[in-house]
Amino acid sequence: MKYNKQLIIFIILFSVNNFYGQSLDDYIQLAIKNNSSIKAKQYNEQLAEEKVQSVNTFANTQFKMGVYALQPETRVGNQSFKIGVAQQFPWFGTNKAKKEWQISKVKLANNNTRLSQKKIVYQVKQSYYDIYAQKAIRKILEENKKILTTYENIARGALQNNKSTMTDILMIQLKKNELDSKIQQIDNVILTLNYNFNLLLEQDINTQISVPESIELSKNITIKSVDEHPSLQNNKEMLNVLEKERFFIKKSSKPKFSIGIDYISVLERPNFIDNNNGKDIIMPQISLSIPVFNSFFKSKLKQIDIQKAAVNSINIVQKNTLQSALNNAKKQYKNALIEINFHRKNTSTTDTAIRLTLKSYENNKIDFEKVLTLQLEKIKYQINIIKATKKALIAKAKIAYLTA
Repeated sequence: MKYNKQLIIFIILFSVNNFYGQSLDDYIQLAIKNNSSIKAKQYNEQLAEEKVQSVNTFANTQFKMGVYALQPETRVGNQSFKIGVAQQFPWFGTNKAKKEWQISKVKLANNNTRLSQKKIVYQVKQSYYDIYAQKAIRKILEENKKILTTYENIARGALQNNKSTMTDILMIQLKKNELDSKIQQIDNVILTLNYNFNLLLEQDINTQISVPESIELSKNITIKSVDEHPSLQNNKEMLNVLEKERFFIKKSSKPKFSIGIDYISVLERPNFIDNNNGKDIIMPQISLSIPVFNSFFKSKLKQIDIQKAAVNSINIVQKNTLQSALNNAKKQYKNALIEINFHRKNTSTTDTAIRLTLKSYENNKIDFEKVLTLQLEKIKYQINIIKATKKALIAKAKIAYLTA
C-alpha cells in the first residue's frame, strides 16, 4: 500500500512537471514538426530535389533489327539482315541548363516551406496569447470574487452594529453570482481554445496547455525590413526560376544530333572468288535534328517574359501590403502600451478610492454600493490591462511574422 502511494505521488509530480515544462517555443517547435501543411511543402522540396537527379539522363537508346524479305543482291553477296543502334544527344550545355533550372525550383520549394513555417508560428502565438488572456482574466475574477467574499463578511459584521443592511449583503452576493457566471463562461472559452490549439499542433486534443501567469512587455522592440519576408523572396526565386527556364528553352531550340552504327549481314556467293565475298557491312552514322519551325520556342520565351512582368507587378503589391501591415502592427503595439499604462493608473486610483471608502467604516456607515461600484470598475480596468497586453503580444507576433 505504501509502495502504491509513492508510485501515485511520483506520477502526479511527473505529470505536473510535464504540464509546466512546455513553453511557447516548445509549442512552436512541435507545431512545425507536426503540421501537415509544412510536411506537404517538405515533400514538394524532396520532389524537386529528386527531379534534379533525373536531369542528366539521355533519350532512350534506339535499337533496330530487320530481316530482308527480299534479299538485296550485291556483287559480294546477298544482304540477309540488318542491326542498328543509335543514341540521340541534346545540344551542348542543354542538360546543364535544365539541371540549373531544376535547382532553382528546389530553392523556390524551400522558400515555400519557410513561408508555411512563419505562418504556423504566427498562428500558434495568436492562439497561445488567446489562452493566456482568458486564463489571466479568469484569475482576476477569482481574486475579486474572494475580495467580494471579504466585503460580505465585513457587511455581516457591520450589520450587528447597524452600519450595514441586509440589502448590502444581498447586493454583494448578486455581484459574486455575476462573477461566478462569467468564470463558468470563461471556462468554456478556455476549453474551446485549448481544443483548437491542440488541433493546430496536431496533438492529442485533451492535452492541457500551460501558459505563464504574466508576460512582460518591452517598450521598445527591434523592427527589421519586410524585404526578407518569404513571400517577397518567393517572387525573387520565381524570377530566378523563369530566367533559368528561359536559358533552358534557348538551349532546347538548338539542333539535336544522334550517333549510331548499323551492321548488315552479307551472305557469301557460291562459286565466286573475291576477298570481299560475304564480307559484312558496318556503317557508322551521325544525324542532325534541326528545328526548322521554331514558333513553339518563340512562344515559350514570350510566355516567360509575360510571367516575369506579372511577378514583378505582384511583388510591388505584396511589398506595399506587407509594409502597410507592418505600420499597422507597430501602431497597434504602441497604442496597446499606452492603453496598458492608462488602465494601470486607473486601477491604482480605484484601489486608493476603495481604501478611503472602507476607512470611513471606523466612524460611519459603510457605503457598500459605492465600494461595489469602485470594485467593479477596478475589475474592468484589470481586464482591460489583460486585453491590451494580448493586443500588444499579437501585434509583436505580427511584426515578427512580417519581418525577417
